[in-house]
Amino acid sequence: MSNIAVDTYTFQAPRFYEYNGFKEIGRYKGYLVK
Repeated sequence: MSNIAVDTYTFQAPRFYEYNGFKEIGRYKGYLVK
């Protein structure tokens, strides 16, 4: 089994990664938001 860490700032990216078999394990709320 392999592990890959991915981070993204785009609102559409989570759906793309989920579709391709990735699972979200964490999220920063308000990260880089002014």
